[in-house]
Amino acid sequence: MTATFEVLTPKNELFEVTDVGIAGSGELEAEFLYIDALDSISLAQAKDKMVLFNGGITYASYKKIIKAQVAGFITFNGDCYDEQTDVEERYLRPQLQELGKIPGVTMSIRDAERLVRMNPQRVKMNIMSRECTRTSHNIVATIPGDSQEIIAFTAHYDSVCHSQGVYDNATGVLAVFDFFTHFVKTKPKRTLKFIWCGVEERGLCESTVYVKAHQEELSDYRLVINIDMLGAVLGHDVVCATATDAVIHSKKDVVDFLSVDSFNKSVAFIIAFASRIIDAKVMPIPQEISEKMKEELNIYLLRKEK
Repeated sequence: MTATFEVLTPKNELFEVTDVGIAGSGELEAEFLYIDALDSISLAQAKDKMVLFNGGITYASYKKIIKAQVAGFITFNGDCYDEQTDVEERYLRPQLQELGKIPGVTMSIRDAERLVRMNPQRVKMNIMSRECTRTSHNIVATIPGDSQEIIAFTAHYDSVCHSQGVYDNATGVLAVFDFFTHFVKTKPKRTLKFIWCGVEERGLCESTVYVKAHQEELSDYRLVINIDMLGAVLGHDVVCATATDAVIHSKKDVVDFLSVDSFNKSVAFIIAFASRIIDAKVMPIPQEISEKMKEELNIYLLRKEK
């Protein structure tokens, strides 16, 4: 996949961009429009124009530009205070493509600022991409227990362009391996699964495939502990629970900000927590999700707008 973006008037200039992963090739020329907020008044001027807007490609923002019938769109990433900003690879996820397919590109925040300052009249986008098939693998290990009830530990092992993937998420991969080496020494009360997933960054692809392929055993799952980023020297652990009420990618994702002590502290806490759940006589966590949590998941998974 390659893409180019070019200002035609008032002067010719090229910008570094990445496309959003819609298969197809073609050249698109249109008037340029910058919209600082996707409000109805601004969007009324957007039909058949190449629109630059603030923020990422969310369900709400994409639905608005679809309705406005824009010709194409530009998003940007980064912080204006960074000395250098890599251009992100942003993908139009399947849930959004179901709303319609609009060609789009992403550029750095510095280039977006330069573009707006130029106040261009006409711009051109050229996208050259095609559909292709790639193979990814989930890695799964199972420790059979006395019960068919399942406790799972999982982490994703893929990363993105420009990132070494140390913090996000080699630390999670290693933590799940540590959990395996700990629990494999004794027979647990409940069956344990250790699942390392691929292609998380492009939209939870392999975890979705895993769930679809194991429908018959889903009712046996009692708890899934997903690990994403551990071991930072400064800061604290954050636990998010998808139950009842009772994104770091850059060239800075390197080992320098992590420590073995911080990592081991987090791993030890999770092992202690999980051990009590695994060997509990009665499962202490109800198999329920609150309505509020369901709503938040629908927004996070791009099923609904916020």
